[in-house]
Amino acid sequence: MKAPITVDLQGDILFYASGEDAALDLEPIDVKEGCVAYDRDGNVLDVAVEPIEITQSFLGIRRKMTIDKVVLRARTPRVQNDEVLVRKIRQFLLSAVASGHIKSGSNIQNASLSDLMDGIETYGLIKINRGRD
Repeated sequence: MKAPITVDLQGDILFYASGEDAALDLEPIDVKEGCVAYDRDGNVLDVAVEPIEITQSFLGIRRKMTIDKVVLRARTPRVQNDEVLVRKIRQFLLSAVASGHIKSGSNIQNASLSDLMDGIETYGLIKINRGRD
């Protein structure tokens, strides 16, 4: 899976520096309600919620509990959907230009997926997570 990772949360587009960053930031409820993730090349990624068992300790009392964790994996066999991804990123960037959040430096409508991903990196739109607070 090539970074950056693009996640479509039912129309809200987020960009992440890695699959690990996306998994840390996404909430299990978001994944359960439906989201689609893509790598830099437009490959669709599997996004799932998996239960994991953890042990908590407090004042010498230990207890085990199960929590949900978001995971992203490269889909096998690969499913490339770069045309859909290009359309979503163009729409996102055009909205950002229209709202004044970014200035258009190139022709977004004719840009390739590679050029669009370069623009996402150039504009600093990638979320980098350092763990949850």
